[in-house]
Amino acid sequence: HVSMDTMDKVVSNKAHRTSNPHKGILVAVAFTCLMSLALGLLFVFLERTKNYSLNSELTGIKFTLEQSFCDTVPCSYWNGVLITQPSSTTIVVVLALEYLIAGIQVLLVAARDGGLVEKGPCCRFNLDSTSALDGKARAWWGYAFIIWGVSCLFAGASFQAFTFQIRCNGDPHGESSCVDESLDIWAQFYYIAQCAGMDFFLIARSYRTMRQHTRITKVYATLHLFLYCLLVLAFPACRGYILSMLFITPSYMLLRLLNFLCIGDNVLHFAWSILGLSFLLWMAWMWLVPYAEYYDNGTWSVWMSENDVLHLVLIPFVPLAWYSASQVRDADPSGKVKLTDFGRRVRTWRFLNLLFFLSDSQILNAE
Repeated sequence: HVSMDTMDKVVSNKAHRTSNPHKGILVAVAFTCLMSLALGLLFVFLERTKNYSLNSELTGIKFTLEQSFCDTVPCSYWNGVLITQPSSTTIVVVLALEYLIAGIQVLLVAARDGGLVEKGPCCRFNLDSTSALDGKARAWWGYAFIIWGVSCLFAGASFQAFTFQIRCNGDPHGESSCVDESLDIWAQFYYIAQCAGMDFFLIARSYRTMRQHTRITKVYATLHLFLYCLLVLAFPACRGYILSMLFITPSYMLLRLLNFLCIGDNVLHFAWSILGLSFLLWMAWMWLVPYAEYYDNGTWSVWMSENDVLHLVLIPFVPLAWYSASQVRDADPSGKVKLTDFGRRVRTWRFLNLLFFLSDSQILNAE
């Protein structure tokens, strides 16, 4: 049973304070409308620009009968449908299913613990169980897993399975004209969903570590995501994987920082290190390995692109991250922060004191 002292702390905590039940719904609707407007504008702009480029003799990527699209990448047909890079498609679908299954499982647990709603009478705590205090971090883990699963499906459609249908006009085995990823709306949806997923992971960490600052984290995530959408809409140079990764790096670093200072989860350290390693291997493979020559050397054919390396390395990330999500608990109901030993040492460094904004009364002993 939950003691009255614990419930008093819960009631006094801003993250669980009962308020107007319509407030969260209005915020969600406003956010959804703004994001839909931004994505709609991006869709119309890129589709019109892509059509112009494909119909112009002066722009686009041209293929000929001597060097056709399917001479440069593996092509196969399934029930009459052209599938580009079938092995790569299989890898990215496996990764997407991992994310989606993990997200659904985590959300089911969060729903049981009352973590899928923000405020209002529908999320009052069950006085006979402390599980209601453990739902918010898990819920945001689930949202992040699912949005990354969706992003993998966008990536698989754009960069693997349906590249020709999305980006090209003409004959895949003859003359055709194609555009690059900067004019591919599915590729941009992938990058935007990837950015959103990282921000959702950061919100999940804030519920686990500094619950009283979750609103600040959500404001940062919202502004960060809208800024990226605007940059993608305004600047073609921002419509690529490297720049998208650079843009989400602040969220990634904040997430790692919270883990070091407040959590100390070694499994999660390893999982997020795998994520960083996947990006480094992607760059190294793209710049150092002539995989297109291996595929088209006239003797034997092996197709292993930089995207395949990225996705293969990410496959073990999902079960490790899911394990941490399944163990996660929301921060102390009183709103206090639990620092690791490393976090306590960092807090003594004067030039880093602004990282915390915490008095001694707001800090719990480390586990």
